[in-house]
Amino acid sequence: MTVSGISTKKLNILTFAFFFIIFISYIFTINNYEISFTEYALIENLINYEGGFVRRGFLGTVIYYLNLITEFDPKKLLSLIYLILYLILFILFYKITNNLWIYNAPLFIFIVLSPSTLLFPIFDFKALFRKEVFFYIIYFYHVLIAQRALCGSLSIENYKKQNFYFVIPFLFINMLIHELQFFLIPFHILINFAVLKNKISNKFLFIYLIFIFLFFLFAFPADIETVKLINTSLEKFLPGISNKYTAVTILSGNINLQLGQTLWFLKNSELSHFIQIILIILFTIPLFSYLFFKMLYEFLVENQFYKKLIIFFNLYLFSILGILIILSFDTGRLINILIFHLIGFYLIFNFKNYIFSKKNYFKKMILKFFIIIYLIFFYLPSGPIFVGDGTIFQKIDNSIFVLF
Repeated sequence: MTVSGISTKKLNILTFAFFFIIFISYIFTINNYEISFTEYALIENLINYEGGFVRRGFLGTVIYYLNLITEFDPKKLLSLIYLILYLILFILFYKITNNLWIYNAPLFIFIVLSPSTLLFPIFDFKALFRKEVFFYIIYFYHVLIAQRALCGSLSIENYKKQNFYFVIPFLFINMLIHELQFFLIPFHILINFAVLKNKISNKFLFIYLIFIFLFFLFAFPADIETVKLINTSLEKFLPGISNKYTAVTILSGNINLQLGQTLWFLKNSELSHFIQIILIILFTIPLFSYLFFKMLYEFLVENQFYKKLIIFFNLYLFSILGILIILSFDTGRLINILIFHLIGFYLIFNFKNYIFSKKNYFKKMILKFFIIIYLIFFYLPSGPIFVGDGTIFQKIDNSIFVLF
């Protein structure tokens, strides 16, 4: 098979080269963990169950006992674990997007090289070594099997089995790693509807109820004694942690404190901070949504079921964006999480729907020009941006460029 005179094999090598170069950047960045591994991210990864059952404690407990057995430095251990996790993520993302280059190269480049997708953590070290990579791995695995089910290379029964025996258990573990997974489960359910349509049963959906009960276990803040015991367990790694305000301290907080922090942010922020937030939101989720919806327009006109599903998907997507920004979640990280889920959902559909028609040659040239400008100048900071905690002008100050 050839595309514009270029063999598919050569195109596959080219797409692989994109991923390989980016992953080499990850290896270089993670290898310099003394600089790239921020203290906050380290502490969040080390939260454990030494003080009792708390949210976000599963990974830290694993690291804590691995350290007891092997005496490995937690930073080195976590660096190795995250390098493996990022490798798995890259393999899945490559498998999902690989053939998109054949049908729409500009869209492929935009997705892969955007500063708000794979390059996001190495352009802002505060987004590196964060637990959302667990969300991405199970989500992209689900996207991959959904792609195969929709194109007929995977049977519906096998799709259901892989959901039951792999996706659901992994989601359960992710809930123990970070409770944010709860808000992302509806994206998995929407993919179930996209694949199964009228074949989806109440019995199949009923299993998701377990996550509601699990989430309520994390709805209550940890008491002061629990926080003290966790800090005590971490003193050997981070002396003096008990006297600092860290990710462990936040475990004792609740929704009222989060809302209070948001009000403080709003009160103490300047006009430039609000303008920056508006800009990064406009040039991320709405932009990605528009591009995909525009390219799928003809397909959706003929498939009203998928049109309604995509409308519902976007309603939920923007609702979660609004809710979690109000709850003071890091704006850049939140956008990165939602963009990955947005991309994955749209890529379950046949890539032939993304082919430019000959009539759209001029639009294709405009899109190419826009993508070049976007990739050069756009930057997504990980922080909330409010009160100057993160800015769109920091691309060189806190990224892989520092290591050079």
